[in-house]
Amino acid sequence: MSFPKLDPNRLWIPGVVAIFLLAATLFGIAVTDTHINGPIRGDARDYYGYAYNLKFHGVYSRELPGTVETPTPDALRSPGYPAAISILVDKTDAEKTLKRVVLLQAVLGVLTVLAYLALFRRFMPPVWALGAGIVTAISPHLVNASVYLLSETLFTFLLGVHLFALERALRLRNIRWFLIAGILLALSFLARPTTQFLLLAYVAIVVIRFRKDWRIYGKYLLWLALPAVITFAGWSARNEIAIGRMSDPTLSANFIQHGMYPNLMYNDEPGSYAYPYRFDPRNAEISGKLAPTLEIIADNFQQQPRRYLSWYLIGKPLQFFAWHLTESDGDVYIYEALHSPYRTNDLFKLTHDVAAFLHPFMICLSLLGIYIAIKRKNPAASLFGVALLYFVALHMIGAPFPRYSIPVRPINYGLAFYAVYQMALWLKTKSGRAQ
Repeated sequence: MSFPKLDPNRLWIPGVVAIFLLAATLFGIAVTDTHINGPIRGDARDYYGYAYNLKFHGVYSRELPGTVETPTPDALRSPGYPAAISILVDKTDAEKTLKRVVLLQAVLGVLTVLAYLALFRRFMPPVWALGAGIVTAISPHLVNASVYLLSETLFTFLLGVHLFALERALRLRNIRWFLIAGILLALSFLARPTTQFLLLAYVAIVVIRFRKDWRIYGKYLLWLALPAVITFAGWSARNEIAIGRMSDPTLSANFIQHGMYPNLMYNDEPGSYAYPYRFDPRNAEISGKLAPTLEIIADNFQQQPRRYLSWYLIGKPLQFFAWHLTESDGDVYIYEALHSPYRTNDLFKLTHDVAAFLHPFMICLSLLGIYIAIKRKNPAASLFGVALLYFVALHMIGAPFPRYSIPVRPINYGLAFYAVYQMALWLKTKSGRAQ
């Protein structure tokens, strides 16, 4: 008795629906069943202050409600995330605000999974794309990021839809889609400034790879860059008017300073892990100041070149992709969780353990995927590769906290499955030739 062969293409729609339901379940339960110890603190404290003052005072200031009568404008953090959540702020109930925000983030998390599924399908057959989609949907870091009043979930979504629009623009050579991709890129660096130089990576690719067609791709780059340039100019103008300078250099200087300590420790003291700058007696002198920070880094390289080269070229990428986050309890928690379904729910425990087991393989295979994508000149996979290399290079310069790698996890998974798919094709071709 013979059974009819199953057409893999018929798996696509049912597979997408199943992954959607899985992602909706995980994100939905996570944001309703997680209780954070002091959710409005650290970065979240700033975001809440900005959102509140935007809505009720029309001022972009991170000062918390009730601390001052008239908030003072500042520009320490980018305005995208506070502006997005400001419409959800309740004037008297911070807990109600938090519930609204995390529910919105759960929706964005599910949409992010769907956006990347569509991207995976552009460079892999259905079965492989669905495999990458499942790993994306169950990623504890992506799911758990949605429970905090932090920009990770919004930024991950904006990065994903930007790549979706840019892939479509490149494939169709459509100016409208380049413009949409540029708008999404601009929104992404308003949510988190780490993508503000991604455009330069795209320019470098055109110069290196498409020099013969520079007029065509130069035109596309202009449409891609236009929204980003307008947005950057508008935010800089606001800062010049409000605070007397185009930007606040504090975060950029701290980003570089916080990454200059090998193994994220001050003088290899275990107690200083994750927060080495707090133990550095020079911190008060150099914090938020770029010039003295760069002087210390240059001096460190002169005194111990091997140690610091090893840290910047090898240690930082390894730290950037580490499973355990450096904050709070480690593992997948940014702030301490008093209660989490990852400790009590069997589905969450299972997906956590599966994702943790696969994690080192996904990271290593994604790097192989970059090489294969470039060698085979696959446009969509190569776009993933450019984005991933950009983030790695950026965090080799600055702080390589694993939390910052959360938004690129879907890119890791897509490239990892692409690498396995290409290796499977190679083995199939080789075995066919042998026969």
